[in-house]
Amino acid sequence: MTVVLQPLYDRLAQTARNGDTATYAAVAPLAALDMGSPADRNRLAVLLDEINQHESGQGRPLLTALVVLADKKMPGQGFFDCATRLGRTVGDDHLTFWLAEVRHVHEYWTTAERR
Repeated sequence: MTVVLQPLYDRLAQTARNGDTATYAAVAPLAALDMGSPADRNRLAVLLDEINQHESGQGRPLLTALVVLADKKMPGQGFFDCATRLGRTVGDDHLTFWLAEVRHVHEYWTTAERR
């Protein structure tokens, strides 16, 4: 994990252990990014995709399912696009896919050996 990704990854892992979600605005500063900047929003999307690639490569659920838009309480379209690229079957019902992925993430990260 790169130096830039580690604090973000650690926060998401803790969020998962807590059975919670986090907004893009809450996690962006962990990578020294500002969600008010379009370039920083794009950079955050790249970083979250890297985390998803890492998790998928380890056979784990997509940890970034926990990162949501503050107003919609769901991830942005980029999450679903990345999940599809990683071979997940997203389908047309994003809500159902997302809820299942969040459940898998929370289940994975709240097992005793990962606490």
